[in-house]
Parts: sequence; C-alpha cells; structure tokens
Amino acid sequence: MWRLSRNEPESNEPGNQNVPVSKNMKKTSARADASKPQDSIKVLYPKPKILVVDVPTAMSDALAAKGFNITVGSFGKPYQVVKHSGFVPLIGEANLPNYTEQEIVIVDLAIGDLANGPDREKHRPDEEQDLWGKCDHGFIDPRPRHAFLVNEAFDRLLAAGGVFVVFAAERTRIELQLARCNSYRKELCDQMPFPHDVWHFISELSDMQVKNDHGTEMRASMRESALGQLLAEHLENGEFTCTLQGGWRRDHDWLTLAENKFGQAVAQCRLCGQKGSVIVLPKSRTKRASSQNCLQPFYPKFPLICFPTSREGNGRADRNTNCRASFSYAQNKRK
Repeated sequence: MWRLSRNEPESNEPGNQNVPVSKNMKKTSARADASKPQDSIKVLYPKPKILVVDVPTAMSDALAAKGFNITVGSFGKPYQVVKHSGFVPLIGEANLPNYTEQEIVIVDLAIGDLANGPDREKHRPDEEQDLWGKCDHGFIDPRPRHAFLVNEAFDRLLAAGGVFVVFAAERTRIELQLARCNSYRKELCDQMPFPHDVWHFISELSDMQVKNDHGTEMRASMRESALGQLLAEHLENGEFTCTLQGGWRRDHDWLTLAENKFGQAVAQCRLCGQKGSVIVLPKSRTKRASSQNCLQPFYPKFPLICFPTSREGNGRADRNTNCRASFSYAQNKRK
C-alpha cells in the first residue's frame, strides 16, 4: 500500500537538476517558467545556491540579473473545484530541482491565480491510500503533499546552516484526509486526518500561529539591523494578509521584524547562526492594479545579507557572517 512518508525521494543524486521529489512528482512550470532563468545571464555568485519556490517571475529575474545562482521550483498549483461538502483527491505536479543541495530557499506561500483544474491524472488508484481534500472552499490546494514530502530534506538544510526566506500568506484551512476510495461503494474508507498544510515544508514553521488579517499599515521593528533597514524602506504602500506568532523556543527565540498598527507581528525571524535561520515576511503588494510586488527592489539584497559571499573568493559562503551577524543589534537588545 502506498503511503506518505518523509523518506528521501527516489533518484536523489547530487547534481541532478531534474530530480523528482517522489516517484509521483514530475517537472511542471512554476510562476517563473524556467527552472534555470539565469542560463543566459552570467552567474557571478556560484554560492550560495538559491532555490526560489512559487515566486513571481520578477523576483527570480531580479536575482538572476544580479548574478546569483538561481533555481526555480514549485510546490504545485491550486485549482478550482465545484463547491460541495465532499472530498476529491489532491492532484498536482511539483518541480523542485536539486532541492537537497540548496543553501538559501525562498518560498512564496500566496496561492495566486487558480487553475481551472488539476494538471495531471490522480496520483494513486481508488483502492490505494492517497490524500483527499474537502471541496467546501471551492478550490483544492495540492501543495501540502509535496511540502510534506520535502520536509525532512529541508529540515536537514536548515540544520546545516541554510537560510529560509518565506513570504507569508494566510492558511487555506482546507480539511485534508489520508484515505482510500471504495470503488464499489464510491465512498472513502480507512480515513485519517492529515494535519499538515503548505507551511509544513520545514518543521520550524509547523507551530507558528498564522491568523488571517489584512491591512496596509506596517512598521519595521528593528531599523538598526541590515534587514530591518531594508524592510523599513519597502514596507510603505504595501499590505499584509496575516499576522504571525512563532512557537516557543528554549533559545534563539523568534524576533519580530515588522508590526501592524496594533502591535501584532507581520514579519518575524529565528536566527540560529550555523544551525540555520528562518525569515518570515509579509506578502506585500503595491496598491496599484498591476499587483507588482513592492519588495521587488529588496529581493536582490537578500542573499548578500543572509549568506554573504565574495566575487574574489572561491565562492564558499561565510557561515560566520550570515544573517545572524546582521542582527547582532537585535540579539543584544533581546539580552
């Protein structure tokens, strides 16, 4: 019987740029169409390796234009369904090339435009266990399947000193079940709740409280830090779609980078030095109808702040001057 697991994906060999994240995960187009948008642009910084997942094309293009080593991927595309109280299988392709060897991973959790339907046939036959989603929201989000499957590999990247930059979005709250379909009775059986969503691509975010909220007034909390200064420059004229509260940690607790007018966090980070760092930012858009992301000028500066490297050097990232060093002020203030 097939089942979801956190085992390493098949054919996961170093340097393989076309590695499927499981036997059921094949390449598909992300918001940025190509898996290597910088192929025609000279790579000035071989390190760090940067994977951008479901980000706007403008962001990947901006990073590639600055000479960063960019790979584009996707967790899959949500799609419309007829609204009803039943369940349908989660169907969707993922494209995460060489995801086990990245050093910075940038993920946009916004749903974006919905597809008219799934982009492939369902993953498993009716009589075999699969993931099913409830249709009461009028759309299905297949991304939790692939987020769960890469969780263990992404946790390893984080523990090795990797940096995850996450553009937050409200949780979909779609009810998911692990079940199989009785093809004779046309009903689900052996049902088990599947308490994960796309936020679970790393365990660090699994206990973060994400509350749906919308607003346009944001202020940076730590202007003395490098990232805080950049946030302060580009949060104006934007909006947020949720508030955040990171889970309790014994050490290296979550720091608030930006707040709404009521003092609730809309951007947070957890900085653990050589044990990795996670930065969660608002999915901020301009008020113009074009919905061009107002943080676009901010994107190319992420890698240099989070994972400094030198053109003259051998390309190795300096782990001792990563994003934790950029927040020395914040750490001292906390103490």
